[in-house]
Amino acid sequence: MASESDDNSFIRIIRIKSANGSEKTLEIPAKLDLERPKRPRTVFTDDQLEKLEKAFTDSGYLSGATRAKLAESLGLSDNQVKVWFQNRRTKQKKIESK
Repeated sequence: MASESDDNSFIRIIRIKSANGSEKTLEIPAKLDLERPKRPRTVFTDDQLEKLEKAFTDSGYLSGATRAKLAESLGLSDNQVKVWFQNRRTKQKKIESK
């Protein structure tokens, strides 16, 4: 796999060669920064999960103020609570579709 930056540096060009010799060119916005390390996965405590699940059972959606209050009480960021609820709603839809 070869990699090079375009002259205007807004696009990163990656060329991938397959085993059969064919070549694909991918143009990726440079802002994506594929080489930066990933953020570590959040591990929730049992107490945090219990309170998040209770809040989800009460309402699958939280207002911004309620979410901020819950996040503060659990020692989590607002974004962590928001993403947890998004993932939990997705899980619920998957369970209901079976």
